[in-house]
Formats: sequence, C-alpha cells, structure tokens
Amino acid sequence: MSIRINPNNVPTHRPLLEQKPSGVSTPPSGVQAPSASVPANGARGSSFQTKTEAVNLQGTSSAWTQDSVQRQLAVTSTYTRLMEDAVTARALNALRVRDGAALAALGSLLTSGKFSLWPDKQAALEKLQQTQPELFTQLVTLAQQLGSSAPLPVGSTPDVAATQAANALTTARNAYTHARDVVNVLDQQLAAGLDALGPALTGAQKQAYIEAFRAAHQADYDRALQTEATLAASLLNPELDKMLGRDLHLAYVSAEAAQALAGGAHSVEVLQWAARVLNEANVAQDMFEQTEPGVSIPGWKGTSELHAPVDFAELQRLALGGAAGELLAQANGDPQAALANFAALASAVGGDPAKTNELLSALNKASAGDYSGLSQLLNSADPFTQGLGTAAAVFAGLNARNATQQAAYGKFLKDLAATPAGAKVLGDALHSLAGASLAAPEGSAVPAQIASTLGALTTTLDSGTETLDLFSASSFDDGAQQALTDLSALADSGAPAAAPQPETLTESITDLITDLGEEITELKSNQAAEEEKRTEREERSRDEEVREKEDREQENRELLEKAGVERNLAKTLAKGVELPKALSKKVGLTPAQIASLAVSHPEVFASARASQDAVEFARACGMRGDNVRKFFDVLAQDSADYLQKLSQEGAALKEKDTEMRAFVERSFPKARALLREADRVAA
Repeated sequence: MSIRINPNNVPTHRPLLEQKPSGVSTPPSGVQAPSASVPANGARGSSFQTKTEAVNLQGTSSAWTQDSVQRQLAVTSTYTRLMEDAVTARALNALRVRDGAALAALGSLLTSGKFSLWPDKQAALEKLQQTQPELFTQLVTLAQQLGSSAPLPVGSTPDVAATQAANALTTARNAYTHARDVVNVLDQQLAAGLDALGPALTGAQKQAYIEAFRAAHQADYDRALQTEATLAASLLNPELDKMLGRDLHLAYVSAEAAQALAGGAHSVEVLQWAARVLNEANVAQDMFEQTEPGVSIPGWKGTSELHAPVDFAELQRLALGGAAGELLAQANGDPQAALANFAALASAVGGDPAKTNELLSALNKASAGDYSGLSQLLNSADPFTQGLGTAAAVFAGLNARNATQQAAYGKFLKDLAATPAGAKVLGDALHSLAGASLAAPEGSAVPAQIASTLGALTTTLDSGTETLDLFSASSFDDGAQQALTDLSALADSGAPAAAPQPETLTESITDLITDLGEEITELKSNQAAEEEKRTEREERSRDEEVREKEDREQENRELLEKAGVERNLAKTLAKGVELPKALSKKVGLTPAQIASLAVSHPEVFASARASQDAVEFARACGMRGDNVRKFFDVLAQDSADYLQKLSQEGAALKEKDTEMRAFVERSFPKARALLREADRVAA
C-alpha cells in the first residue's frame, strides 16, 4: 500500500525557495549527494547490530543516529514505499531523486539553506510547489527528516555469491510484482467484459469468452507464472542467508516475498524457506526475530508502515493450506499420494506428529460425514494446526466422491461461510485449488480431480452472501483481487469442462468474477476520485477518447466471435456493450432474447444514452421477456426516430413511471395497444 501523508499533521516550515538559482550547478561541499554506495535494490551488508524499536524520522532518537542498519532500512524503505505511488514517483523522478540516499541528500541540502546552489533541483521543486503544494510540503518535510540523520556508513563487503543471491531476490521480487500488477489489471478487464456482455451469452459462450481473453494475453499470464517460480527459487538459495544475517531490510524483503507466495502454487517452497531461516543454526535467524515488530514512520496521521510485522506462524498457516494444492499437482492429481506427501512435509517443517495424526483422523471422519474433527482443527488457537485444518478442508473435498459425501461437504462449506473465520478458510481453499491448477503440467489429471471440490466452493461463495464482505476477512492483503485472480485461472484450467455439470460451474465462476469485478471497480473509482484531488487532471483529447472506445469495441467484437457469437450479432453487441446488463437486470431478458432484440433492432445498441433511456421506458411500461422486443417493434412502426423522442423525454421523466407510460401511450398509438393487451393478459 502506498504511503499517504496527511498534510494536517506535517509541521509548517518557513518558505524554502526564497532565492533564485545562482547558476552554480554542483552541490555545495558537505552536502551529501546521491550516493552509489547504497544499491537501489537495498541489498548490502553490515556488521552492525540492530534494534527493534520503530524508526524515528525526527532525528531525536539515539537509535536513529547510532544504529546504521536501522538507518539504512528507513532511508531505503521510505524511498521504496514512496515510489509505489504513481504521483509521488513522478515528482521524485522530476527531482532526479533515484534512491533513498538521494532523498536524504535533498533534505540535507534544504536544511543547509543553500538550495539555490543546486539550480536544476530548485527549478523542479519550485514547479512542484506551484502545481501540487500538498505533495510539495509532504516530500520536503520527509526529506528534511531523513537528511537530519548521520551519513550512511559503508558496511563490510559480503562475498560474491551472497551478493548475487541478494540481487537475484530483489530483481525477482520486482519482476514478480510488475507481472502480477499486469495480470491484476487484465483480470479486472475480463471481469468488466463479462459483467457487460455476460447477460447476452450462454454458459458455454461465457466459458469460451474467458478462454479467448486469456489466450489473447497468454504472454502476460505466462510471465506472471514464470516470475513467481523465479521468486520462489531465489528464496531457496542458501547463499542468501549470508546477506539476510546482516541486512534487516533484505530480511523484510524476503519475508514479504514469502508472504506473497504463501497459499499458492509455491507454498511448499515457502515452508522450506521458513524452516531454513528460523533454524537456530542459521546465521539469519537472529535477524528474522527482529522483523516481528515491523518498521513504521511516526509523523503522519496514525502511523504509516514501512514494513508490516512479520508473523511466521501466520505465514506457515497460509502456506500449509496452499501446500495441499501444490502437492496434488506434483502427484498428478492423486489425492492419496498428495496427502501422504503432505503429512511428511508437515512433520519435516516442525509440525507435531500428533497433529498430523489428528489431520488423518479428521479426514477419515469426514469421509463418513462427520466434520467435527476437521472443525476442531480449524478452531484451534494454534496457527499451525489451523493450517492443517485448511489443508484438510481441501483434501476432504477431493475425497468426497459419492452424492452423500458431496452433500455433507457442501453443508460443511455452507457452515464455514457463515463466519469471518470460515470465510477465510474458503478463500484459502480457493487459492490452494488455483495453485494446483497453475502448478499442474499440461495433460495432468488435476483439472478433473478438483472439478467437484471447485463446484462445491463456488456454489457456496455464490449463494447470496455479499462477495466483498465474504473476502474482507481474507488472508490476503487484497482478498477480492486475489479471489478474482484465482477464479480467472480456474476458469481457464479445464476444470469446468470436467465437472458433472459444466455450465453450472461456469455460471458460478462467472457470477463471482463479475461480482468481484464490480466491487474492485467501485473501490478503484473511489481511490481515483481521491487521487484526482491530489494532482492535476490530465486532459485527454476527444480524438484519444474516440480511439480508446474504438479499440475496446474491436477487442470485444473479436472475443465475442471467438466465443461463438455470429459475426453481425457480435458487432452489434460490442457497439452497445453496456446494454445487455441493463436488459437482463431491468426487463429480465435471457441471452436468447437479448440476441433476438439485437438482430431485430441493432439501432437500440448503437447509442448508449438513447438505449438506456429506451430500456427505462420499457421497464416503466411493465414490459418483460418477449414483450420487450414487441415493444420496440411497435415503437419503430409508430416513429422512425422513436429513440430520439424517448431520449428527449427520458431525463425529465426519470424514475416517474406513471408519467413515462403516459408519454408512451400519448405519443405511440401502436405501443399503447400493446401495453393494454399486456395488461389484459396479466389480469
């Protein structure tokens, strides 16, 4: 999450830019300029001991000036967090601030009162002060706080292999973060497309639409999988421990990477990494103990976290649930082989053998319809035991083969969905199944093995509970986005086709995808509105907007054709992309009825504003189902420009159903006859 600085809590300073540039382009002596001694990736060694208290950016704590590792951590992490925000990143780039040391140097220069001796930065800062005064105040205050501390020391030089391992980790993490961000945007676009066009598509066409969309962006999805695998491999390099034992920032980076991977297709690697670095014989073990409190910056409203506290117990809990899916993929979909490997793994990473026996006993009871043992695992106060319970919830679904077992499993999931803690388990189980599908090689039996369990999960999730509320208790930072990403992958995994009722599973998945997409879009809209307050709005030309609309229309048309929609119908639907949803929700049209209307009246789909008004009139007149097309038939017979007439009156009569019907009866004689006939039939 990007740092959000509250200007109300930032102290007011005297004007910093009172002098004009003097023409001298080099920094004055004694002012720390951007230094090459601190790598941008933050991976470097130090022989100094560290403290666990929060960093004090005011420079008043002795820990801040004497503890060089903590100092390095604060400077590097502050810069990294600031760069996560697009607006702040542009401002820092304009100031040519490329790393944490440069940000501290800027603060030293400002505090020295000699800023006019560095005219290129002064000009950029003056522009920032004029265009974005809030951000200007925030950055200046933060830079001065960083610059008030002692210069960064140069630590002892680590060996080449350790340095390479550290660089590989930070490079892999950056690549993974970027690739995941791209996939997140793509999945949101997929959700938006299904939300708009889904009501016009059958279940089979929705499935084909998802597959066509992901195929069109296959390189991006593959890149995300590859960077995830590379990040997992970088954590397992034992050479990394030499750097982790001397660099607190890197320890946080590795822990955050493990947290990002836990629960998914590389959960086994996360458990192996955690067992290694927490081993008392490991040189990094002491440093990881110091990650428990986290690192925060006082000075803004509340406290803004540089690094969240690392909870290894929670990390193991989440990874244990994910390991069930990963091991299923490694066993080519054989649940019994995966379970045996899971029991061995749980013992190897420090689990109590008695707890593993409880897991096996709980699964035996679940096969007979008794889920009390499994519930006991999940309700334990011990996170490791809870992780075993999540894995057991996955294995229980895989073992439920007959109708009686599947009914008992469905009831168990329904009971879980009733509580926040249970909802967390459902989200973890979904992520584990997604990990299984992503880790499985081509031609694996995994899709067929998980189809029934996936169907039970999605049916429970799609049973009427508010989706965002259900995932608000998620194990993940952004539960709705993680669930959307998992569902997108599972929809394209081959599992729906292997389900006993493929269209039913596809409908459940697409319903969840569109619900999650709507919630995420609403959240992003709120964030965008807030963002607009912080920066100048970038004006876009009318030509750019038209080109964007045309590109979206063409992409939708191509996807619809690949989904099996006839070419002319696909063109009509793509042009009126917002209409199918309105026709489904407001006048109850089925996909076949929407298609019939589009063929008979393509003009309705050609104008977004006019078509929405026309649908409102149909709703106000009580038209439903097949009568909607008949309604438009008689409107067109009464007047060739019926859409224009309805649109002209629509704004004034909005939500005034009686007046809207009266206008139709007064202006369209044949439509009046249809309405009265419909009234007689209804009576």
